[in-house]
Amino acid sequence: MQNSPKPDNATAPPQIAFLSDSAFLVTWESESDKQVAESVRIGWQQLKQSGLQGVTGLVPGFASLAVHFDPRQACAQDLQVALRATLSTHTATFVPKPRQIRIPVNFDSSVAPDLPEVSRISGLPEQECIRLLCSAVYTVRMLGFAPGFPYLSGLPDVLAIPRKSTPRLQVAAGSVAIAGGMAGIYPRESPGGWSLVGRTTVSLFDPARLNPCLLEPGDEVIFVNTGTQQLDTRSFV
Repeated sequence: MQNSPKPDNATAPPQIAFLSDSAFLVTWESESDKQVAESVRIGWQQLKQSGLQGVTGLVPGFASLAVHFDPRQACAQDLQVALRATLSTHTATFVPKPRQIRIPVNFDSSVAPDLPEVSRISGLPEQECIRLLCSAVYTVRMLGFAPGFPYLSGLPDVLAIPRKSTPRLQVAAGSVAIAGGMAGIYPRESPGGWSLVGRTTVSLFDPARLNPCLLEPGDEVIFVNTGTQQLDTRSFV
C-alpha cells in the first residue's frame, strides 16, 4: 500500500476556527469537490495518527473536519498551532490509499420499489438505470443520519433526482437509495425519504465488531448487481 499523493491543483491550506470551547472546525475550499473530499480524508488520517494531546474525537464532514478536545488536557491556542502544523505536512505521515469495497446489491422489483419512478424521471429504461448505478465508483463523504449510514458521492448526474416529498415511515435495513445527487445505504430499519433502488445483505453497522461501521470516510464503493452474474461472496466485504 502506498502513500496517497498530494492532490493535483491541491486545495488551499485549511481554515481552523473554534466550533465551541472544546472543538475546532477545520474547513477546506477548492474548485473541485473531489479535491476537497481527498483533503478531508488525508487530514483525518493525519490527525488520527498524530497523537496530539487532548484530542478526544475526529468527525469528518463533506468539506470539514470537527476536532474535539479536552480543555483540561490541552491549551486551545497551542492545539490550534499544532493542528495547523500537522495538516501542512503532506509527506511525513503515512496515509494509505482509499479502500475499494464492492457491495452486492439486489435490484429486483420486490426490493427496489422506486426504480420505475427513477426510470420515468431520468427518461432511461430501468435496466439502464441499474447499469449506471453499478458503473459508478462512489466515495464515502461522511457517515451520519444513523450509525453507519454512508453519504456516497459519484452518482451519475442523470440519476440525480429529488428526495421524496413524503418520507416512508419504514425503510428496510440494507436498502440502497438515491436522492439529490447522492447515494446511500440504510444500515437498519428506519424512516427515510430517499428513493429505494435496491437492497444489500451486507451489514453496515454492527456494535459487536471492533470497528462497528463497515465503511469510513474516503472509502470507494462499487455496487455489483447480484442478478447478472454468479457471485463468489468471498470477494466482497
